[in-house]
Amino acid sequence: MKPVTASLKKTVSFTSLATLLVLTGISFVLGYLPASQLIMMLALVVTLIKGHVIVDYFMGLRHCQPLWRIVMNGYLVLIGSLIAIAYFIS
Repeated sequence: MKPVTASLKKTVSFTSLATLLVLTGISFVLGYLPASQLIMMLALVVTLIKGHVIVDYFMGLRHCQPLWRIVMNGYLVLIGSLIAIAYFIS
């Protein structure tokens, strides 16, 4: 494994933060659109992507054992699926 330089850490941090800001803006815009199943699914997918970015980069699980990433990303998928099921049932 290559050593990570401070410059690379700053670049990754800035990129992940910029990604989160863009995805938050998309979520905001989707929230103001008329409600439909497509809009709801798009908002849910954007939220799951944001969760994945947080798990990998801000929680630092990108460099951990794969089990921890699987557990945390599985949690995101589980909760997202339960929200989608609840939405479609109601």
